[in-house]
Amino acid sequence: KDSVMMENHPEVGHLAASFLMMVQRTQPAIVVVECVQEYSSTGSAQIIRQHLRDSGYSVSEVILNGKDFGVLENRTRWFMVAATNGIQIELDRLEPTCAQVRSVGQVLESIDNDDPAWRSFDYLKTKAIRDAEKGNGFAMQIVHPNDHSVPVLRKGYHKGGSTDPLLAHPSKEGLYRLFTAKEHARIKQIPEHLIDGMSQTKAHELLGQSVLFAPVKALFNRIGKALIEWAQADEQQCSFTTTYNLARATG
Repeated sequence: KDSVMMENHPEVGHLAASFLMMVQRTQPAIVVVECVQEYSSTGSAQIIRQHLRDSGYSVSEVILNGKDFGVLENRTRWFMVAATNGIQIELDRLEPTCAQVRSVGQVLESIDNDDPAWRSFDYLKTKAIRDAEKGNGFAMQIVHPNDHSVPVLRKGYHKGGSTDPLLAHPSKEGLYRLFTAKEHARIKQIPEHLIDGMSQTKAHELLGQSVLFAPVKALFNRIGKALIEWAQADEQQCSFTTTYNLARATG
């Protein structure tokens, strides 16, 4: 149905075309696309693949999950890496062979057990009952200090939505609190100095729209090494072009 087709979104559904126009205009050596895993199966993703291929890029894709890198947030993302023909980028085995297993308690700030941040969130409990009766699958997600993963923290996390993860009180049943912005950064392994001076709202918005630090660092380390190897190779004297190949595209 058109109502569930991603490209039908009135504000952003067409931006794949704008993205390709920008690539064509700027001619970057490397193009990296990141999105939810489901995006890889959309019509837009297929158009991007084929257009980049016909524009002189070698296209590779990989699915990365934070848990495989020792990150607490259980976030899975799809990455497409398009490299100018002649630059070889291998995306296998980006995950570390041994990743530290952390618990949620290791990233928590020292917040008093009587702090007003601990609340009952009765409105979410009421909504969870209504959602269960409707059978729509929405439910509260409660996290404990000894847990080793945290559900995805979104852009609007500060609002305390019906599925936003809540931290359970260590001793009082039925009380919870939202993670602080600093805890949010630690859960994603994002350097905390990047949110210094920000309000809780702005910090959560920035972090919620960000990527997990460890997987992306590993990916771009691999890209950087590939660029260095390419620059040092004998083939660096050869000229490569990323102009659109009309003959290839049209057969």
